[in-house]
Amino acid sequence: MFDRLASPELMNFFRGRKHDESLLDELKLELIELNKVLNDAEVKQITDRAVKEWLEELTDAVYDADDLLDEIATKGLRCKVEAEYQSGLNLVRSLIWIVTSLFDYGVESELEKIINKLGNLEKAKDVLGLGKEVGQNWSRRLPTTSLVDESYAKDLELLQVKLKGSLSGKKFLIVLDDVWNENYDHWDILMTPFGCGAHGSKIIVTTRNESVASIVQTVPIHGLKHLPEEDCWNFFSIHTFEKGDCNAYPHLEKVGKQIVRKCRGLPLADWNNVLKSALWELPDEKSNILLALTLSYHHLPSHLKRCFAYCSIFIKDYEFDMKELISIWIAEGILKKPKSNYEKPKSNKTVEEEGYECFHQLLSRSFFQRSKANNDLFVMHDLVHDFAQNVTGDFCYRLEDGMLNGISEKVRHFSYVQGKFDGFDKLKVIKDAKCLRTFLPIGSRTSGKQWLSKKVLDEILSGLTRLRFLSLARYQIVELPYSIGNLIHLRFLDLSDTLISLQNVTGGSDALEAKLREKKHLEKLVLEWGSTTDDSQNKILENLEPHTNLKHLKLTIARMLGTTNVGIEFYGESGSLSKPFQSLETLRFEEMSEWVDWCILDAGVFPQLQKLEVIRCPKLIGDLPKGHSLVRLKIKECPELVASLPRITSMRELVLQECQGLLLEWQGISSLEIVKISSFASNFASELLTLTNLKQLKVSWCPKLVFPLYCYTSLERLSFSECESLKSLPLGLFPKLRSLEINSCVNFENLLLPNEIELQNLPLLETLYIRFCDNMVSFPGGGLPAPNLSDLWVCYCKKLKTLPKQMRTLPPSLQRLIVWICPEIESFPEGGLPSKLHVLWIWNCKKLVGSRRDWGLQTLPYLSTFTREGESEDVLESIPEEGLLPSTLTKLEIGDLKNLKSLNKRGLELLDSLEAMEIRNCPQLKSLPDEGLPTTLSELLIEDCPSLKSRCRREEGEDWYKVAHIPGIIMDDEVIFDHKYPGPPESAGPSVSFSEVYPKFQ
Repeated sequence: MFDRLASPELMNFFRGRKHDESLLDELKLELIELNKVLNDAEVKQITDRAVKEWLEELTDAVYDADDLLDEIATKGLRCKVEAEYQSGLNLVRSLIWIVTSLFDYGVESELEKIINKLGNLEKAKDVLGLGKEVGQNWSRRLPTTSLVDESYAKDLELLQVKLKGSLSGKKFLIVLDDVWNENYDHWDILMTPFGCGAHGSKIIVTTRNESVASIVQTVPIHGLKHLPEEDCWNFFSIHTFEKGDCNAYPHLEKVGKQIVRKCRGLPLADWNNVLKSALWELPDEKSNILLALTLSYHHLPSHLKRCFAYCSIFIKDYEFDMKELISIWIAEGILKKPKSNYEKPKSNKTVEEEGYECFHQLLSRSFFQRSKANNDLFVMHDLVHDFAQNVTGDFCYRLEDGMLNGISEKVRHFSYVQGKFDGFDKLKVIKDAKCLRTFLPIGSRTSGKQWLSKKVLDEILSGLTRLRFLSLARYQIVELPYSIGNLIHLRFLDLSDTLISLQNVTGGSDALEAKLREKKHLEKLVLEWGSTTDDSQNKILENLEPHTNLKHLKLTIARMLGTTNVGIEFYGESGSLSKPFQSLETLRFEEMSEWVDWCILDAGVFPQLQKLEVIRCPKLIGDLPKGHSLVRLKIKECPELVASLPRITSMRELVLQECQGLLLEWQGISSLEIVKISSFASNFASELLTLTNLKQLKVSWCPKLVFPLYCYTSLERLSFSECESLKSLPLGLFPKLRSLEINSCVNFENLLLPNEIELQNLPLLETLYIRFCDNMVSFPGGGLPAPNLSDLWVCYCKKLKTLPKQMRTLPPSLQRLIVWICPEIESFPEGGLPSKLHVLWIWNCKKLVGSRRDWGLQTLPYLSTFTREGESEDVLESIPEEGLLPSTLTKLEIGDLKNLKSLNKRGLELLDSLEAMEIRNCPQLKSLPDEGLPTTLSELLIEDCPSLKSRCRREEGEDWYKVAHIPGIIMDDEVIFDHKYPGPPESAGPSVSFSEVYPKFQ
């Protein structure tokens, strides 16, 4: 805010208007006074409701002031830009008219209103006792005074002498719990009296801050992980039930297990209240976890407090990306570029680097933790998320399933779970949230196509003029409304996975309208281009030239079929002297079939290059740029390329495919992908032996290559495709393995385990994919002892007769089981399937389907998705069969059932939780049950079912009324949602449809 008040645009705007300059000074003084008590208020709000309400009012006023100042500065900047095209008297008249008109619209009165509100809050702070000195219960004397008589406590030196005398020659164990001080000198002073103890004396330090641990450590740090749910339950039982026996209280066991599940591996929570009470409703003297989080939050610098609190916008368990979050922090103005002061010289750090530092500080303090499923993503523990929600109060609103409550006028940040069809009714809750700054749909990174109603774009988003962050990612949007230009506060617009590439820009005039040269505050730009070059396309590229202030550039050049040479003109008219690529981080050339030569200038031409990809350039010869900051190198299908790259210390990921002519030094690489390489240079074998720290290895289409697998005991991810030499795989070599894929290895027969009776042979394995291995005959004889296995795919294994034994107990965490085209598998293993199974997909397994009444799916309490696909010989005529599926099922997919003639009315009625249904390639299915489809359905897909599609045709088909209640419908190439339910055919009066129909993008 203080940066905003000092901005040149704002100062120039107010200069010469004495009254308004005094208002600006008054605003600044009020903010200075209130800022003095801000830290105190942030701590006291946790336990004092009145302080929390005061802080919310202050935050609301500051948001309003920031928006107003931003609007003034933006319009002032617009005046300046427009003035560049005017001169003389016209310029003066224009500026006077614009300034006057702005204040005619109430800017001055809005500023006065904000100042009055801040003034009232400044008076109220004294009533609340904010900023007054309070006694501190912690000091640098406290750890030592607790060990000796308090009479010595006033003299630190005397106290340490006394303590040294008490401990001299004695063996002791001291625990310093919950240490926060990061100053090494203070730690050194604290340790002075302890150096006289007997051999074997120990000091244990506990902390939630890794920086503290790194300062005090003399042995490796031991990070405490979450307790497994079973251990949590045992711990809970011992402290809750008499003699730890829950059998004596069977009516309480279910409640107890719900409490344990809620605590998510943190047994610090208050067991009696955590199930029914939100975290902030627990009194601090009863909640150890709240005290711990409050203390952690208290020790955060103010900018980290804001960064942490903003994360409450995410839904629980959402796996977020570090770069994505930093971009949002920057867009929202939470992070600012570091500036110099009297004590420190000017910082050269960028605002992104400042963001990385903030992120890692929160990570080191355990506010964030790495995702178990994806090491590149992060999550917040439920209780930490609850705490963040308490801090942000009404300013963050998460629209989650089942939420019906209204939205506060104070809300500034909005997120929602992205659905397949997001219509006006779902999002109308924010139509009047005129102060909204963030619009963030949160969706799965692996989900398919999704649609957003045009009515939302035209009638909701166009009116949210204070938006700073707007994401429309993953939606099938073909154009934006003209009203997007009214969002003058917008800092970040995410259109990823909507417009696919620049071919959608049809001419130079369209590109010129983007005015990239004028956007001097634009810091990051991604351009993708691929087509045969012609004059019009060159004009488009020329008109998309960004401002020179750009800090991050990603450039993709693909399918330029006429290009034979990338010469000096690529670097501009003056070659390397102009240094046009100082911001380039990612460079990708793809499918340039005639490209022969690349003119490489000096090594400094790409100083920030981190990712280089050259793909399918079959005639390219010569060398590659030698960037010292390169992290990822991908060379694919470049058989003529002959290049030598020295060791690059930053290199971590290397992908090579059909490029035998490369000479590389591989030390330090942790991820290696080798594709379609039959031989390498003579040093290849010795280089492979050096990769002892390799964590990821992917080998494809290398029939004769043999890898020294015994060297790679650190492997976490291993993948083989089209490797004829692979016949078996000894899993015992890889104790850290998390993911294993074996694809199209025609000679592969089995997986091996040395000690099949050992139940922890594969303690970390999470995913196992075996596909197109025609000669595979067996899994390990004793089953798969993989307690953390969540995904198992067994596909196109035509000789395999059985799935792993003891599936119900050995992989107890299995959530997804996919079995395709395994004609010899007759049944599931004895004992049935794991109770935690969520997804089951069976396709073309004739013998297995024959035993379907013995599967016991109705007993699986978590099964939510069932997919049943058949073959030409499948004789099934009706589905779902009554009583064979659990009522918990939320998604049913059926396909390739050539003889299916009807949907079982009673079978559907029993699926009272069903939300989505897909019907594919069932040509004999001609109609729906008279009662229609379940009212719980929100999604329906009908594909390659011509008779059924005709009957369900929108508004005209005989069965349309049976499906019209479903919010989202896809029928082949037609997408229908935001439509009005007409009611059954006997209802009186015509119905009006508001359907939106989009072509399905292929």
